[in-house]
Amino acid sequence: MQSTFHSMGGKPTVLQPDVDVVLSLKNSLYKSVMFDCFVRLGGKNTNHNNDAEKETAREALRVFKARSRSGDGRAVRFFKPESRYASRSFVEVDEAAALEKITADIYRRMESAKRWLKSDGTDDDSISENHRPKKTRPPPQAPLETSTKKRKVLKRTPESLPFLSNVNQDIADIIAGEELRAKRKSLDGPTSNRKDQCSDWQPNEVVNFFRGLYVHGWDDWKKVSTMVKTRDYQGVKLYAIKLDRRFPELRIFFSKQGDAVQKAMRARSSDVEVSGSMSGDQNNMVDNRSDPAIIAASANGSMKYQPKMSTRPKVVICLGNYIIDTVAEPSSLRPSIDRKRHTETLPDTFDPSIRPAIPTNNQQIYIPGNNVYARWMNKDDPGSYGTVESYERNSTGVPSLLYHVKFDDGAESIDLDTEDIMMQDQYQAWLKDLENYYSLHVPKDISSTRLAKNSRVYAKWIDPSDPELNGCWMSGKIHSSKTWEGDGNQLRYSYHVVFDNGDQDENLEDGEVLPKEVYTTLLREKMEKERIKPRLCGFDLIAEASKLSSPIKPVKAIPKEHDDELAIEPAARKARTKGSDASIEGSLVDELRCNDVHELRIPSPSQVGRISSTPSPDAHHNIFIKSEAADENTSIDATKAVSDLNAVEVNDVKSALPTTDSPNEHNVEGSNL
Repeated sequence: MQSTFHSMGGKPTVLQPDVDVVLSLKNSLYKSVMFDCFVRLGGKNTNHNNDAEKETAREALRVFKARSRSGDGRAVRFFKPESRYASRSFVEVDEAAALEKITADIYRRMESAKRWLKSDGTDDDSISENHRPKKTRPPPQAPLETSTKKRKVLKRTPESLPFLSNVNQDIADIIAGEELRAKRKSLDGPTSNRKDQCSDWQPNEVVNFFRGLYVHGWDDWKKVSTMVKTRDYQGVKLYAIKLDRRFPELRIFFSKQGDAVQKAMRARSSDVEVSGSMSGDQNNMVDNRSDPAIIAASANGSMKYQPKMSTRPKVVICLGNYIIDTVAEPSSLRPSIDRKRHTETLPDTFDPSIRPAIPTNNQQIYIPGNNVYARWMNKDDPGSYGTVESYERNSTGVPSLLYHVKFDDGAESIDLDTEDIMMQDQYQAWLKDLENYYSLHVPKDISSTRLAKNSRVYAKWIDPSDPELNGCWMSGKIHSSKTWEGDGNQLRYSYHVVFDNGDQDENLEDGEVLPKEVYTTLLREKMEKERIKPRLCGFDLIAEASKLSSPIKPVKAIPKEHDDELAIEPAARKARTKGSDASIEGSLVDELRCNDVHELRIPSPSQVGRISSTPSPDAHHNIFIKSEAADENTSIDATKAVSDLNAVEVNDVKSALPTTDSPNEHNVEGSNL
């Protein structure tokens, strides 16, 4: 890939090798001039207050400026990398910035000392005393110090407790050596003449042994044996005594660490038990008859007496980026990033107006030395990385521990609750949820269009150290832009955006900057697409069920006794209207899709009134059935029949009713079911 050069205005330009200067030690011209300066200065006086170094930098700048060609009017231009480790993209700078870059390279000349210090040809005075070989008499305990130094250089990582490499390297080296020794013995096979129980330990037994020591301490061999699983407590104790003779520092380390872990577990358990016993009497005084769960259980007959369960919590011990589950898998030490979020904690819907909640776990215990992400003083302040220094019991009765956290910048925070602290993997998961929350689907045609200067835009603010704003879109305007070549020889753009709140970002890619109108449109589309109902409500279920067709059942006439003039023999009526009602009945059944038919007599005029909204137990609400018809042209709609009955005067209803002696008139026999 070829190097790209941009002018001060951000436009691509072409390098003039005979005039321009590339301020990089990978450039042959700049390298030769600077190495001459390095040789003259030597390895001494590499501080930032040395006059000789400043004068040498100004002299090198004069050498570079002498490359200007006054004949054709070409002046020297200086190009420096966009960043310290960028080797393919260079930007033009002025003389002041060039002098600053040359001075910085002179201060950092010892970083490239291997390429110029050995062949500098200078006398011994120009060589730093750190590079001068010294001949000293070895101390009496030279072999012991040599072995110790070798063990530190190796930096072994034990399989059982890998995080110890960052806490105590000496202990980590001892544990890793014992694990390696067990593996070699297992490959050689079992040896004979083994009479004690501390021999022929398998690699998995050694791993579980050291994990048990870290959790339960040095003296509780019964609990350690439960984590080893394949050795009794006597065999575990003998193996520990053998290690104590060889490495007494193991007993000191695990005794202190085990006491700290057990103290935290006892504090957590006792707090929860006291809280449960104090709230037990209050719970008995509450009237449970208003509890919906108790009402439902009593109605189903499933309420049974259950004995009181233990209130001892399930404790998860956090060891750096690793966890030990003291209940489910006491001998399993796995990276905490392997933990999966429970599905019941995930929201059913996505609401763009609600930000992802901060992940907390009140069952976590943080051992002093854990690297965590914690709040400052309260829940409204932003968080920062830090290390747990100590913890103590909470005197207010709240079932939790109070932590003292010292942050990386030197600040401290005391009396922090468990909910105010999270592990690194939890923090990374939270940042990913925030990125998904703010993400927008940007089309390619929009990102491939260059935006003009001073355009009103919305740009993404990238700052993982500030989760309150990381990933959000903020309004601002474009100050400048640059063009560069992306994948597939496609032109890409980067922008310098000045936000309305005064902040600015000088390197935002084209997919992270959107025009104001486009941002508003994409945000509206995101909110409309991702507001999804988790389930159908009652009215939705009724609407969906009404779209399904039910099977047609054969209609059976139910004979009833009538005491008025409408009581006609069913057989005579059927014979008289057999030919005319076949088509009408079939069309009405297809239209209404009713399974059951219930015939009622037409009410007398004095009984005609407003239909009640409460359905009767023996009638289908708001369904009208045309059971028998007298004429082929009869097609009275069910709803129209109800409106006609309500509109006609009471005195005209009798005359409007059909009779059995006039078969040509409409014979309406229906009812409001």
